[in-house]
Parts: sequence; structure tokens; C-alpha cells
Amino acid sequence: MRKQLVIWIFVFLALIQIAFAQPPFIEQTVANEGLQIEVPIFEIVPVSSNFTFYFHVFNLSNGVPINNSDCLIHIYSYEDGSHILEQDAVLYGNQIDFEVEINDSVLTESGVYFKLIQCEVDGLGGFFGNQFRVGSNSVEASTSDAIINSILLLIFVILFVVCLAFAYNTDGENKFTMGDSGEPLIEINTGKYVKLLLYLFSYLFFWMLTWVAWQIGDMFLMSQTLTGVLRVLFIFETIVWVPLFIIVVVIGLIKHLADIQLEKQTRRGLFPRNKK
Repeated sequence: MRKQLVIWIFVFLALIQIAFAQPPFIEQTVANEGLQIEVPIFEIVPVSSNFTFYFHVFNLSNGVPINNSDCLIHIYSYEDGSHILEQDAVLYGNQIDFEVEINDSVLTESGVYFKLIQCEVDGLGGFFGNQFRVGSNSVEASTSDAIINSILLLIFVILFVVCLAFAYNTDGENKFTMGDSGEPLIEINTGKYVKLLLYLFSYLFFWMLTWVAWQIGDMFLMSQTLTGVLRVLFIFETIVWVPLFIIVVVIGLIKHLADIQLEKQTRRGLFPRNKK
């Protein structure tokens, strides 16, 4: 047991180190002499949020880092090629990296974008261009993600339909029965509580279903309108979840107290003698 715990702790610390490590960089060589610009291999920008692009600039002939060049970044929409932003880069605190801070009002829609970095110093120049994606979940899509999310989507759909079907078909009405001496009594049906619980679970699975569908739409850059609708629906369901849970608990408690009172009345002969 201790050995397994040590292994899990080691794996957890390794994952934290990977998560917070500086992203690997790629380079583009433009000439035998000039500036070499390196940027992270992949960048995923959260939609409608502040984000900082980082890059290195080197003298290609001797590999010396450049920290006094004039650099610009251009951002274009990959769909229609429209020019979205042109902004100066500034030197980062370590005096090696350059950075460009993007305001949260610039990249407000999910999708694929293109950035172009241009630098110049002492008659030397260089440029670099690559794609990056903007999305709500900030996760790079992969085949394993597609498989896992598809399985989760199928599971939640099945669970939602099953719970909803059982809730709809569950009998929640109290039954009249005859006592030992022939008097009508109330037989409390616990199905009413099962019915409430099944409806609550069906809502929970629909909430999970909406979340997975939103993640798939955003991760694989499907219809932006559909992804936005799913995101708003998920947020709305999340807000409604707590009051809905409270309402279900209160209704269940009221039903339970009413059943207790109803049973007392029938045993005392105070309930109308209805027969079914």
C-alpha cells in the first residue's frame, strides 16, 4: 500500500511539473544571416480572455539572443484572412523573451487563427508565422479525446433516456386497500419518491450530456453558434441545479409529511371512504 502511494505521489508531482513547465519552442530559419524567431510549438488561447504570446529572437549567425529589436505581431482570421490585430512586442522580465499581451476583447470567437511575428535590428530582420486555436476549454484536440468524449456522450444519452423513461412510467399514486375489518385504508406508494429521484437524476445526466457536447463542439471547432448555445445552456443548468435540488427535497419532505398525516386520518376514520 505504501509503495503504491509513493508511486501515485511521484506521478502526480511529475504531472504538475509538466503542466507548469515552459512550453517547448519551434524555430523558423529565414536565411544564413538575419534573425531567428522561436515560438511555442502549440498555443491554445481561451476565448474572450487576456493572453500573452511569448517568443525568442536570436542572431542566426552566432546564436546570440537579441533583446533590443523592434518586433510586431499580426493576427489574422484563418477563415477569411481578415487582419485582426497589429501590436508591438515588449521585452519580458528575463531580458531574453519577448511578449505581446492580447486584450480579452480581441479573440472573442472560437476557431483557428494565424499570427505573424516580424523583428528588425541593426539591418537584420526575421519573421515567423504559425497557426493557433482559440477555444473555451483550452485543450488540444486528439484522437483519444474524440474517443473518450464520444463514449461519455453515448453513456450520458443512454442514462438520461433510461432515467426519464422510468420516471415517466413509474406509478406515483397512493393506493386504497381494505383493512382487516373491511374499512378502506391508504397504502402509501413509495413510487412517488422514486419518481422524483429519477427525474432529478435525468436532469443531472442531461447536465453532464450538455457539458460533454459543449466540450466536443469547442474542442473540435464545430459550429460556433451551436457551441455557444451549448455553453449557455450548460451555465444555465448549473445555476438552476442548486435551487432545483432544494425544490425536489422540499417536495419529497412535504409528500412524506402528507403521507404520514393521511395514514393517520384513514386509521382514525377521518378520511372519506373512497374506494377504487
